[in-house]
Amino acid sequence: MPARSRNLVLRPGLVVYSGPGVEAARHRHFAVQVVRSGEPFEITIGDERRTTDRATVPSMVEHSLRAPGWIEVSLIEPEGTWKGPPTGLGRKAIEYVEANLDGRPSLGQTAAALNISDSRLTHVFTEEVGIPFRRYVLWARLRRVVEEIREGSNLTRAALDAGFSDSSHLSRVFRENFGITPSWLLGMEISPDWSS
Repeated sequence: MPARSRNLVLRPGLVVYSGPGVEAARHRHFAVQVVRSGEPFEITIGDERRTTDRATVPSMVEHSLRAPGWIEVSLIEPEGTWKGPPTGLGRKAIEYVEANLDGRPSLGQTAAALNISDSRLTHVFTEEVGIPFRRYVLWARLRRVVEEIREGSNLTRAALDAGFSDSSHLSRVFRENFGITPSWLLGMEISPDWSS
């Protein structure tokens, strides 16, 4: 059977990796993770270790993965908990963050842009989006790194363009969120949609 390449597909709210297996140390991230493979792999979710050919990891749950064969990993951004009627402020805050990632958007800047208090934004954002504001900004920056690599940036340039202080800072945060280093992205086919 011919060797398969490593592919990463980016879509709004979704990242899909397919290719040779990976060994990812314990980590956690905002996305819900769905893993499947044609052969068994080892996954630890929280304190439970199992061998399976498919698994789902909820948002913000610590996990590790050891998959020697071909795998497909989907990272799906959750919609939020919606405990009450949505105000739309969470979505507006996301739009502000996405548009201002180059300038390192803070809670205070975002609240001012939406004409609400920092504490109100903190409460509404967590309730509507499902994670704290700062955690979301970090997630958006990590997504930006992947987009920058796709556009041909090296890790240092991608780190700076995504608001990290340097490539060491990016490496530490990337490993905390994905259990691997960002150099794993280099040489990968990264597509912005399913058609490529």
